[in-house]
Amino acid sequence: MLNKIFLAFAIFCSLSTAKAQEVAGIVYIGSQCANSGFDYYFFEDSTFIANCVDCEEISYARTGIWKIEGTAVVASTEKSWIGKGQGAIIQPCAATCTYKSYTAIKENKRIKELFELESFAKPKSGKPNVCGAWYFNPKELRNDPHQFLRLNNFKGKYPKASERLLTTADFKGLTRADLKIMHNEIFARYAYIFKTKELSDYFKKQSGYYAKLENVDAFLSEIELKNVALIKKYEGQ
Repeated sequence: MLNKIFLAFAIFCSLSTAKAQEVAGIVYIGSQCANSGFDYYFFEDSTFIANCVDCEEISYARTGIWKIEGTAVVASTEKSWIGKGQGAIIQPCAATCTYKSYTAIKENKRIKELFELESFAKPKSGKPNVCGAWYFNPKELRNDPHQFLRLNNFKGKYPKASERLLTTADFKGLTRADLKIMHNEIFARYAYIFKTKELSDYFKKQSGYYAKLENVDAFLSEIELKNVALIKKYEGQ
């Protein structure tokens, strides 16, 4: 009897593992279901990123963990980042409201959502199902919500400052003016509204940059926060 129970349990576990492997590397497309919605990217390490398309709170991203429970994929959000509207509404509210500016907020927002496993089936047409799922290449999308929070297509002269921890070797030959640009490019990638005329004029001329957020501190990654502190240290020398 015990052997039969163990065998049944082993079969159940192997089926769950197989299903989990099928879900990993899939994006569940929710933004096609309505005027706005979340696209969920499921990674092999049982984490996910959800990116909100056309949400009222600009640049809304979630991260958390997912698992298989019976016939459903259960996504449990652990952290969220939103751009909260500030000041006057510059466009009448319909499906969404558009504000003059926004400020970044990070919060521990617990949300539990269920998706039926059968909705993750690969479409025969080779195109994403409407309100369905499709595959993505995890190698092209790191498990990094800050990719979605960077609102601009702006790269700048020093993109490495948002990609990895800098070292003293990265500052070799740079002037104080260069360091100032490197430091502020980190903020520019998040559509920061620069307060000084000098920086505002400079970034307005840069390809891919636009200004939308009054404060972006809550959107910065741990790498970027450490790099900002290090660059400032060298700027002051």
